[in-house]
Amino acid sequence: MLALLTPLIKQRPRLINSILPSINLLLGALLFAAISLSSHASAVSSNIVVLAVLADWLHLVAAALWVGGMLYITTTYLPVLARKPVAERAHSLVTLIPYFSPLAFAGVLIMALTGPFAATIHLSSWVQLFTTAYGRALTVKILLVGALLTTSAIHVSLIRPRLKREYYKYAYAVEGVTYNQAQQVKLREGRVTTLTRRLMGVLRWEPLLGVGVIVCVGLMNVFAGTLTPIAAPTQPTTTKPAAAFNATVKTTDNKFTAKLNVNPNRFGTNIFTVTVIDNSTGKPSSNVGVSLYTTMLDMDMGTDSVNLRPDGKGHFSAPGDLAMSGNWQIRIQIRTPDNTLHETKVKLFTPF
Repeated sequence: MLALLTPLIKQRPRLINSILPSINLLLGALLFAAISLSSHASAVSSNIVVLAVLADWLHLVAAALWVGGMLYITTTYLPVLARKPVAERAHSLVTLIPYFSPLAFAGVLIMALTGPFAATIHLSSWVQLFTTAYGRALTVKILLVGALLTTSAIHVSLIRPRLKREYYKYAYAVEGVTYNQAQQVKLREGRVTTLTRRLMGVLRWEPLLGVGVIVCVGLMNVFAGTLTPIAAPTQPTTTKPAAAFNATVKTTDNKFTAKLNVNPNRFGTNIFTVTVIDNSTGKPSSNVGVSLYTTMLDMDMGTDSVNLRPDGKGHFSAPGDLAMSGNWQIRIQIRTPDNTLHETKVKLFTPF
């Protein structure tokens, strides 16, 4: 609103005129802060969000110094200058434009520091420069900034120094200090006119590259979501039923055969069932006692015991815990009526 009202209200108090530039500068800085806080810079992890937002804000300020200054030169300064004689145009260009160079250099320096920093935050791989819309917009922006640097270097290091030399030679020729012949004056004037038009042409079209940079910045905000790949739809998985563990082993003295069943063989509570076969008769034995001792092999967790209860048909069962998934050893102990112990061991892997 202030930018629109400033040219309309020409009769302003002196105090307003003195503070108006500062107010515009403050409001512009706040606008850039709002843009940074709502851009992709604020969507990074919380431990670097402050640095990301600050870098983005500085990047916008730098673009305003550099590109904004070029736009002012093109839209305001050059149209006024075009109505002046060639000598005044040349004098103004070699006198006033150098004052803008420090601001432009500061903008370039800040962009050179904050740009790669922001890229390292938002890009996880250089491949994303070509495989994502955000990366392609960033690539075009880099190319446009490179073109801007090239054109700026051309008119700062080549055209402007030559114009400055030719203008002073022309001024000396007009004053008769060095050259007092009309032919020399006309020759110098022709060179000054050519260089002035060339410099004004570069300054007039250079901001178009800057506008392209600003468009790319906007597209990067729009396409920031392409940096996070969209998860592919997954097929619904069906949980396989738990598979019970079964093993058949003989005792070390070969007098009994133990058939062990662990159901469902998952960490947590399981049902342990042992069927005892007397090898001398080949029939289940019910007049024995059965105990199990479970030991975790992957971690020292001690040994737990499970006393199994008989069903009168040669089967012994009881609930017990396998406290975690992994490799277990189960020692089966069979006690006969004469208190003789017959043992065997089984190893199994219990999944999660």
